[in-house]
Amino acid sequence: MEHIILENLQSKQCTVDAVVLNDAVIFEEMSMNASSVKSRLTVYVWQDKIISPNSPEVSTAQQNLTKFASEIGEQYSYGTGMATHELLAKGILQGSVLVSGDTDVSVLGAAGVLGLPLQVQPLKEVLETGVVDLNQYELITVGVQLGGLDVYTIAQLLKHQLSAQLKENAIIGLVDPTQSLTMRDRMMLCSWVKQWNVASILFIDVKQPDYTVDTSEVLQKNETVELPVAAVFIGGTCGGFLEDIEVVANALEGKHVAKGTRLSVSPATADIYIEAANKGYISTIIDAGGLVLNQCASPDVQARIGSGELMISSFCEGRTMALMGPGEIMLGTNNRNFLGRYGSAEAQAYLSSPAVAAASAITGYLTHPNQVV
Repeated sequence: MEHIILENLQSKQCTVDAVVLNDAVIFEEMSMNASSVKSRLTVYVWQDKIISPNSPEVSTAQQNLTKFASEIGEQYSYGTGMATHELLAKGILQGSVLVSGDTDVSVLGAAGVLGLPLQVQPLKEVLETGVVDLNQYELITVGVQLGGLDVYTIAQLLKHQLSAQLKENAIIGLVDPTQSLTMRDRMMLCSWVKQWNVASILFIDVKQPDYTVDTSEVLQKNETVELPVAAVFIGGTCGGFLEDIEVVANALEGKHVAKGTRLSVSPATADIYIEAANKGYISTIIDAGGLVLNQCASPDVQARIGSGELMISSFCEGRTMALMGPGEIMLGTNNRNFLGRYGSAEAQAYLSSPAVAAASAITGYLTHPNQVV
């Protein structure tokens, strides 16, 4: 796989293996006709954004994308789950090159797939030609292994130690020599690192990486911070795994969500939702006062916050249900928390692991899991 990626990056143009269209709003901006699509180009139309639609305009855009999928005769899915999860479950070949208008395509890097997020015009050109320009990118390889730490800490160490290498044209090739990272760990790491202004990220096999994350340097702060949490969101690309929902259910067993705190949980896919229900996780969360949203839900759609509120979230976006208002604080395990992402620009959003998010939902304050017995 190493030589395939290196060979592609050294080429001015590369034939893409597939295009992923999962956001109808982006599709509308392309003004794309089915007749313009490159012959024999594989296109996955798997809608997972703003499910269900929150406006007439979004509904129309989704209908248009559905019609487009029918016209080109390609694989289609609506709301069955996050496209990245579905594609990885499908079994994409290591070394493949996929493009999309969604940054989450980089999560496919967990399986050694080069997923490139593109702007509207370059994405349209790929649909028309079947090739993508790779001349602008630079591959930087980084060795990573857990070393007794969790993936969230590894991600923060990588950002801290290699900030100078995290450039817009950089494709970060992560090397896991001991195979210590699970597929979930790899997906989480790809999702987090992509948000740091790099072009893409993927796991790659090289003997001597350019850099190695030093796990002996654990970033610690000794001060105690007491933050009241108005909302907790666990779901989507970064927090909708079955393991995450299990963590939440186990933490909530026999307990209740704190008064004044809203807990929203969204499985990443319909299959995960069904399995979580069969295992009793869904009923445990509901019994404890939590809300279980549909698959594909996200905090910038279904769990926004108001000004001055603190939210702890586990995904990336938010536009319709349970939005955050002024003064609220949200907590979760997602990869993006810029101002206004989850509602009011005066609200706050902090990122965490599912265990911290669950513990905080129980106490109503930012809480370490060890503090909840």
